[in-house]
Amino acid sequence: MKQKIALIGGGGHCKSCIDVIEATGKYEIIAILDRPELRDQTILDFVISGKDEDIALLPADTQCLVTVGQLNSANLRKYLYRLIQEQGLPAATILSPHAIVSEYAAIGNGTIIHHGAFVNADATVGNNCIINSMALIEHDVRIGDHTHIATGARINGGVKIGDSCFIGSGAILIQGISITNQVIIGAGSIVTHSITEPGVYYGNPAKKKETNE
Repeated sequence: MKQKIALIGGGGHCKSCIDVIEATGKYEIIAILDRPELRDQTILDFVISGKDEDIALLPADTQCLVTVGQLNSANLRKYLYRLIQEQGLPAATILSPHAIVSEYAAIGNGTIIHHGAFVNADATVGNNCIINSMALIEHDVRIGDHTHIATGARINGGVKIGDSCFIGSGAILIQGISITNQVIIGAGSIVTHSITEPGVYYGNPAKKKETNE
């Protein structure tokens, strides 16, 4: 018997999440929730059936997944994840059957691992994270909560990434460095040193974007 799942967020990222969820063969999507003005709009083969706050109306055995994306800020994903927690509903952990996830890795609640991703031995990924298509999470990496590792990013061995971070598509983080909370790494950037201050970093090597740029 398939497990009931509700998706919170009905935009473009939700489409890729639906594809991963259906590929597992384990879940029945019973609801997609989003802003009130989007009710009754369709996304792939599904209808947006209610607003975010309708989480409170879901059956108690429904698993939930935050399916809004995350680029400049993790705030919306954090808010929606908190709504799920406040209702006492379980947050689904979704692993694509087309990803490689080591049996020695630990994946947090509410996290999704997309197609083609590789999570190696003794890596730890926090709660409410996105490990997007083709991302590489190497051995002994530690990733905090509410962090998005975008498509094709390469996180090398022993890297530590804090909470509420975004690592852009194709970015490379060399082995052993640390990234503090609330850091955005631009697409294609190469990070060669630890980052201790929140902010936006880009380039090769990645440097902090000044506020007057």
